[in-house]
Amino acid sequence: QQQQQQQQQQQLLQQLQQAPATTTPAPTNLNTPMASAHGGYQLPTPNVPPPQTEQHDTMPSWAKTLMDQCTSMHRALESVEAKITTVHETSNTALSMARDTNTTLLQHSNRIDQAHSKISTLANTIESIKRSVDLLDRKVSRPNCSLALAEDDIKQLTAKVNRMASQMQQSMHAHGSDPIMMGDDDEGVTTEDMWGERDKDEDEDEQHEAEAGEEVTPGPPTQGTARSQRPSRAAKGTAARRGKRTSGEGATGARKERRTSTGSDA
Repeated sequence: QQQQQQQQQQQLLQQLQQAPATTTPAPTNLNTPMASAHGGYQLPTPNVPPPQTEQHDTMPSWAKTLMDQCTSMHRALESVEAKITTVHETSNTALSMARDTNTTLLQHSNRIDQAHSKISTLANTIESIKRSVDLLDRKVSRPNCSLALAEDDIKQLTAKVNRMASQMQQSMHAHGSDPIMMGDDDEGVTTEDMWGERDKDEDEDEQHEAEAGEEVTPGPPTQGTARSQRPSRAAKGTAARRGKRTSGEGATGARKERRTSTGSDA
């Protein structure tokens, strides 16, 4: 019997050890026969774990390393953000400068187009003047033509040249350049004055021709003038002088050449 009791106790201990620890709820009515029989119900002690001490004060080394890496990455991102902001501002400034440069280039292009148009107009005017000079040269070179017949053409040609010179000066003033000057000694000399000086030279040549003994045959009177018609030889000489002076030779050189030929003929 003692062995049987011992075996039963061991089995009960094993069952208690294997059974989960559960707390029995407290009865609502304490005046039960069981409570009264045992002299009052005692509440079971709750299975409360012991208070644990805080372990957050000691951080692991890997956690500290990870936090340091996160902090350094955050600082690097802030630096990259500042650089991106600087690059953005620089690109905006460069874009504004490029727009200003483009506007300036467009203005220069328009000015170049205007200058090209003016140069084309000037070239056309020069060609027209050259044609007028050639026509006048052919007209004066005729045997039966006198200088009086060509005076109107000379005046028209002179007016055209003066208009062209005035337009060129206005164009140069508009672009801020110096006006077209004919030389330091010829400042203020107009084309009409030059034509007047050439007429004086021709009068001197005629006087020298008369002194040299050239025959002057009066021709029939022409309409609109009372001047005598020059001989064919004088007309040809005058036309030659006109052509040489128009093409750029000086009046003095042409006069010397004419005087030399006159002396040889005499």
